[in-house]
Amino acid sequence: MGTICDDLKKRGIKRVLLWVTDGVAGVGEEVQKRFSYTKIQLCIIHKIRNILEKVRKEDKAIILADFKQTFKLDNPNHTKEEAIKETETFVEKWSKKYPSMNRMFDKEISEKLFAFLEFPWQIRRMLYTTNWIENLNDSIKRTTKIRRSFPTEDST
Repeated sequence: MGTICDDLKKRGIKRVLLWVTDGVAGVGEEVQKRFSYTKIQLCIIHKIRNILEKVRKEDKAIILADFKQTFKLDNPNHTKEEAIKETETFVEKWSKKYPSMNRMFDKEISEKLFAFLEFPWQIRRMLYTTNWIENLNDSIKRTTKIRRSFPTEDST
C-alpha cells in the first residue's frame, strides 16, 4: 500500500480527503502515514457481507434491514454521531444472539464505517463502497481478456 501512496505523491497528489477500503489490515494506517488528513472509509457493502456470513439464514433479511437503518444515505441531516449511536443499538440488539457482533463493531470500526457522512449528502452514495471501482476493474479485465493485444495507443 505504501508504494501506491508514494506513487500518487510522485504524480503530484498532495492531499487525499477520503480513502475507501474493503478493510484489509494496515491499509488505513499506511495511507494516513503519507496523507495525514485522509479519512478512512470502510466499504459498507463488504461489512454487510461480513455480517451476513456470520448469521443464520432466517435472520439475514431482518439483520440487513436493521443495519441499513444506521447509514441512511438519502437523509441530508444524518450525522456520523447518529450513525455510530444507531450502530451501538444494532450491536446491543443482535449481540445477544450473535456475540461476534461485539467484535465486528468496535469504536474504531464504527468511526471508519461512517466517515462518508462527513461529506455533502449529495455525494454520499459514491463514497460508502468500493463496488464502483471493483466493477470498473472487472470491466477492464473482461475487455482485456478477449483482446490478445493492443496494437496502437488508441486501441487501449
